[in-house]
Amino acid sequence: MKMHLFDTLGALASALDLVENELYDHHHRVAYISYRLGREAGLAHEMLSRLVYAALIHDIGVITKKEKEELLEFNFNGAQQHAARGASLLSFVPRLASLAPIVHDHHRYWNTLSRDSSGGKSFELSDILHLADRIEVVIDWQKDLFEQIPVNRELIERQRGIMFAPDLVDLFTGLSEDMGFWQALKSANIMEWLSRVFRKENEYLAPESVINVARFAAYAVDFRSQYTFAHSSGVSSLAEYTGRQLGWDEKKLYKIKIAGLLHDVGKLVLPREVIEKNGPLNARELSLVQTHPFYTGVLVKQMGDMEEVHEYASYHHERLDGSGYPFHLEGAKFTNEAQMVALADIVCALLEDRAYRPRKGRNYVAGILEEYRRGGVFSADLADYALRSLDALMEIHQQVEQDALKDYMAWNKSFR
Repeated sequence: MKMHLFDTLGALASALDLVENELYDHHHRVAYISYRLGREAGLAHEMLSRLVYAALIHDIGVITKKEKEELLEFNFNGAQQHAARGASLLSFVPRLASLAPIVHDHHRYWNTLSRDSSGGKSFELSDILHLADRIEVVIDWQKDLFEQIPVNRELIERQRGIMFAPDLVDLFTGLSEDMGFWQALKSANIMEWLSRVFRKENEYLAPESVINVARFAAYAVDFRSQYTFAHSSGVSSLAEYTGRQLGWDEKKLYKIKIAGLLHDVGKLVLPREVIEKNGPLNARELSLVQTHPFYTGVLVKQMGDMEEVHEYASYHHERLDGSGYPFHLEGAKFTNEAQMVALADIVCALLEDRAYRPRKGRNYVAGILEEYRRGGVFSADLADYALRSLDALMEIHQQVEQDALKDYMAWNKSFR
């Protein structure tokens, strides 16, 4: 199993763009615009890479539909909180920490920040990302792109020295004359083009970095709600513990650990309003929620050579009798490894508060596991072992929740 950094960030960008159709493909396009502006500015390849990687996930801190809608306003000046949230998430991961300052300031007006102008430098990478982000937002993708160029160019130029660095606006003015630049933005091959420039074979992550990046993805999902801040960490730890007690080999345990961290990454397509709804979901909301395992599988598969991990992660709502979703797997297709993640998901969810109910106690959880054991919903051996190990699983979950709470509180504090 190998996770690739560029592929993983590209997958997360896809997830962020699926939240609301109004910004579909937004992150990929912003990454391409940033690349072209950075190249015009003469940035070295290492700086271009940092810029493009930050652009791919620049809105990772957006958690509500309202925030997403506000970002459609060209000169909206209240977006700093989501930028700070995203930067704080990135700071948890050593491999991604250098992207945090770029994301943190990507909605700052150029004329509001003091700058180091030594060596003739008049802008930061965050200024390029800010301009690229706003260039993409002003385009109406339902209308002819080329007819919009003069009006949009004038809109950008009016903010020269205010929202945007003068030198960058001048670079954009020149770039806007290149019809190939605009044609590329319409293409479905943006990520393919970017990958030719920035995807390096040596950027497959070391095992410890895979865990850190997977935890970053987990936090990006789980920290969106006060009810789920420890969920994916808990699923990962419980599934790994149970597999270890059953004598599974280290390679399999490692895959289970990563699958647990990534199992809910498909929930990035869900707005927080759905996740935290205090009451029954309507038909549309339920349908949307039940698609998240499918998106998990798609996204995890895009992250590199993920072998069975994408299946272990995306099958966590399947059941042995075919009653699960979204794939309705039955029998041997629902492997023991996938069942382990699914069982851990159930136990963790029951032990956690939700907007619509308080957390459940030991007897309730034991009753559910016993019901599953008898009903053939899971392998009798796995369900029986989970039942017999419930006290240990609850103790592990409690510790994981305490550890995750520290990170969650630090993250919250960073942008308050």
